[in-house]
Amino acid sequence: MKQLGFHMLWGKEQSDGTTLVGIAVKDGRARVLELPGLPKEWLERVVAALCTPAVGVSVVLVSTYGFTSPTAAQKTSLNHLLLWLLELSEEKGAVQWMIGGDLNVQLHELPATYWLAATGWKDVHDGATCVAARTIRARRIDAVLCNRHVQSRIKEVELIWDAGFPVHAVQLVKVQGGPPPKHRVWKAGRQYGEEVLPKKEHQGLASNLLRSTRSDWDKACGGQCDVGHH
Repeated sequence: MKQLGFHMLWGKEQSDGTTLVGIAVKDGRARVLELPGLPKEWLERVVAALCTPAVGVSVVLVSTYGFTSPTAAQKTSLNHLLLWLLELSEEKGAVQWMIGGDLNVQLHELPATYWLAATGWKDVHDGATCVAARTIRARRIDAVLCNRHVQSRIKEVELIWDAGFPVHAVQLVKVQGGPPPKHRVWKAGRQYGEEVLPKKEHQGLASNLLRSTRSDWDKACGGQCDVGHH
């Protein structure tokens, strides 16, 4: 990768010196983004980077590697991880986020998927990405989830099966550079002063609101969605 001009950002090393996740960046600048509060079981399975391309707007990239043949507890842990990342993205405001990786489960197996959809997140494609010897049919266990701020920039998505990976397809996502596209935004009719809403509370406001709304969503589902608490 280095010979092709890529700069690699690797996740935390395992005890044997190898890493499970990484992000390759070719143009622009990138740095590893710390994720305070990342659950312990995901420290070696998640890496995030803030990438600023030579042309365009910065984007947060998160690479995730799910547990192989996950147990019910590990699926629940992955479900909570996605909810946690969603809350974290909302704290950052109108920032482009992309969460991708080999989840080792299909999205419809995770209750959090429905909440991601309700809050405007989408997978970039719906085609199968993995064909393993022990499976009867191809499955989509490699997802690239994008929040609403980056979706309008996606020009094309292509699945490439002959990229050299035996059982996985590569997903090529082409994103438009340049200034952000114009879109309508809601402007509050009332401005709250410092005495009503102190600035120190601004950052957590979006995630707190999202958490409260998610709790209401879970109650409306009769607790079946498993997205109320984690």
